[in-house]
Amino acid sequence: MSVPRHDPRAAANLGELTGLRSGKRSFYPAYIRSNERLERAVEALDGISRALVRTAEGPRALVEAVVRAAAEHLQARWLLLAVADGALRAARPRFLLLADDVLIDDETRLPAEVRVHLDVLRTRPWEAASSPGADGWVRAPMTLDDEPVGGIAAHPGAGLEVADTDLAILRVLANQAAVALHNSFLFHAATRLRGRTEQLSEAAERQARDLAARSAELAETQRRLVGAMQRQALDDERHRIARELHDSVTQYVLSAGMTMEVCRA
Repeated sequence: MSVPRHDPRAAANLGELTGLRSGKRSFYPAYIRSNERLERAVEALDGISRALVRTAEGPRALVEAVVRAAAEHLQARWLLLAVADGALRAARPRFLLLADDVLIDDETRLPAEVRVHLDVLRTRPWEAASSPGADGWVRAPMTLDDEPVGGIAAHPGAGLEVADTDLAILRVLANQAAVALHNSFLFHAATRLRGRTEQLSEAAERQARDLAARSAELAETQRRLVGAMQRQALDDERHRIARELHDSVTQYVLSAGMTMEVCRA
């Protein structure tokens, strides 16, 4: 019975098909790890999709959902999302820390270890390297239009091996969070503007109705004023005629009286 020999070309082909690289004759352990990472990646993407569709609920709900999705993927005890100083000025909150399933947005409550990463994400977001540091933290930059606007820093759970796929997912989540924060701000700004426009439209309609009512009142007042002026003119004419008649009759009476006196004399 012949023993099958290990074919290096077959191993290389298998590595290309599965994405695994191993010097051993068995690919099963590496395949298991790759499959677990793939499942975690799919779960993370599902969590990301659920987080990013919460734009309509406001920036706060969006940031909370993003932080929780990233922390769940990395099994992180601490996960920090921060917006850089001068970027996304309307974004609120400016940072959010998830620590032991508690959300913190008060800087006075931040541990000293977290403050270091907050300072980097705020002032030097371009230094948010996505590879694990010596302290065990990983950081991913948050970019918008290829410009760094903040980032995510996380301390993965104990025993979790952070792979390139995990870092890629963290970068995708950070970038999508930046876009979603910007879109959320635009959405709520548009909503406020639409509400303001509706208020102004209602106010314009009320003013139009008031103006129409006042115009009708003015027309009625003008009609009454014209009638009063006509009556006043008629009365004045009557008085003038009466005065003229009175003066002429008086003159006739005086003339008759004087004539009578002359005749008597």
